[in-house]
Amino acid sequence: MEVDDMNEPTMPLEAQIMAVLSTVANPESDQTITELGYVRTVTIDDKGVTINLQVPPVSTSQSHAYLSAFEIQNALREVGGIGAIEVLLDDHADSDTTNAGPAFLRKAHQAALERCVSALAARDSLTPSAIQRLILRDLPDGRDKTRLLHCRYALGLSMCLNSKVFVDDEGRPLPVDELPLRA
Repeated sequence: MEVDDMNEPTMPLEAQIMAVLSTVANPESDQTITELGYVRTVTIDDKGVTINLQVPPVSTSQSHAYLSAFEIQNALREVGGIGAIEVLLDDHADSDTTNAGPAFLRKAHQAALERCVSALAARDSLTPSAIQRLILRDLPDGRDKTRLLHCRYALGLSMCLNSKVFVDDEGRPLPVDELPLRA
């Protein structure tokens, strides 16, 4: 156990990381990624931390892996002095894309957007033109909206509640047919 300047014991870094990971919810259930056994390894070196995940290849949507990786990165930013954070997917169809870095953020945004808009469209029977008119204020509060806002922030997109929802990773409006909406 380490001791800080005030002679109070602090938790070892790996234990801090695991404690944070135990709060990260699986995007498709209320269980955490640690409860589901998704965390394969945690590696700490002089550059930072690498988390290897094993997400089941069969999930409700392709967005599962992107959202899990994004949620982990957001959560681990709360651990002070951690350095670089890398989340790698092991043995998954999208491993190459997700493990590529910036490309994963665009995919995470698309996945979060899909989840928010699909849920709202199904609940309110929205037409394609109504979907294109949605603004952030229209989205119901909850985990999906929070994920979308985190992605928008990371991409440098507008966080104003009057901003259009249905935009690409550069803030350009998307045609409805460019995003597969799940029922």
